[in-house]
Amino acid sequence: MRFPPRLTRILPFLYVSSFVLMSLFLLPTAKASAQMTGENGRITARILEEEENAPIEYASVVLHRHRDSSMVRGTVSNEQGHVTLENIPPGRFYLSIHFLGYEKSSIDDIRMEAGERRDLGDLHLRMVALEMDEVEVAADRAPVEYKIDKKVINVDRQLTAASGTAADALKNVPSVTVDIDGSVSLRGSGSFTVLIDGQPSALDASDALQQIPASSIENIEIITNPSARYDPDGVAGIINVIMKKDQRRGSAGQINLSAGTYDNYRGDFLYTWRNNGYALHFGADYGKRNNPGIEREERVFFSPESTMFNYSEGSNYRRRKSFGVRGGIDMALSERDQLNLGVRLGDRSYNRNSELDYEEWIEPGTDRFSYLSLSDARREGRFYALDLDYRHRFDRPQHELTTQIAWRSREAEERNTDELRNLDRSLASGRRATEDGPGNHLRARLDYTLPFNE
Repeated sequence: MRFPPRLTRILPFLYVSSFVLMSLFLLPTAKASAQMTGENGRITARILEEEENAPIEYASVVLHRHRDSSMVRGTVSNEQGHVTLENIPPGRFYLSIHFLGYEKSSIDDIRMEAGERRDLGDLHLRMVALEMDEVEVAADRAPVEYKIDKKVINVDRQLTAASGTAADALKNVPSVTVDIDGSVSLRGSGSFTVLIDGQPSALDASDALQQIPASSIENIEIITNPSARYDPDGVAGIINVIMKKDQRRGSAGQINLSAGTYDNYRGDFLYTWRNNGYALHFGADYGKRNNPGIEREERVFFSPESTMFNYSEGSNYRRRKSFGVRGGIDMALSERDQLNLGVRLGDRSYNRNSELDYEEWIEPGTDRFSYLSLSDARREGRFYALDLDYRHRFDRPQHELTTQIAWRSREAEERNTDELRNLDRSLASGRRATEDGPGNHLRARLDYTLPFNE
């Protein structure tokens, strides 16, 4: 084939130009192909602690590009301290190593060729030593601790009840309910036993909890599944009140006072003297609590023929007063024998009265009936308690003999009056009940404990 003369002269130039253009287009493709076929480099190393020469797990290793400090690859060390950085392109880099509690380490100049495999060997990190001032660590007990056989209420953590009574400290405790009158129920029942330092109280359960000031209580144990040692037959559980006893040597005392609206007052103090083998405790408390209130109630009774309405409104007043003193002596008769004697006596009174206006009517109908309901309930009396405990410890740990004698006595006088009066306050009907008489209780226990093994 013959070409024109002019085309023949420029044909070599076209061949050269085509080859140059093809080379420019194919060069990036060839470079990318080299990267895809695994010609990028790899860096391996091992991170060790400098002093112990032990491997460090989870140390952070980051590879940065030298010219702009941008991150190229990153990883963490394994259990043996080994790290591997894959697919590293050619270039100039630096490596940084971080781990909490150790000084930062780095390798400044790393030059990688295409497909190069480089092992940096063992890289050591030095532990950082910090000098600190004295640190004081304080821990607070939880308000309620849950144990296998009981719940323990730490009364000093019940800030809202610090100026109240044991009943106030139990208001927010699970399984315990305290109503507006201060009556306490355990798991929905009022049939439970109150112990004071493990000994039965001379008062009824609710009266005992209203008598004891919260500021003199160390903690309260709620035992809902008591063992046979507590004589639990017929009760919903046991509330054991542990009183404060200062264990420091010498003399110490504390006084607590509080006052509130509606003529509410409370005060108590505790004094302790402790010396070699002897300790004397003496305390007293006084409380006056008034709770005025307003009652409103509306009841509706439906029947097929009519509807009956009963509406009442009026006022009520609750008053509670208590006074008590307690004392005791703890004596270490020997290294193995301990004798404790405690005495408690006091007086308490409770009064509740109300005056309600009632109105009744039936619809359909036009007749309305109005009357007054007056009620007055009073309960008062003194109480006494005496406790004697003796403990002997044998050579073997937890091998001991304990004896407890508890005497309780109380005077009880209770009067309840309920009256229905017409609007002119003439008596329509009524009921009056009185109860008088002392109660005495003597309890003795002997416990012998011998552990067979751990």
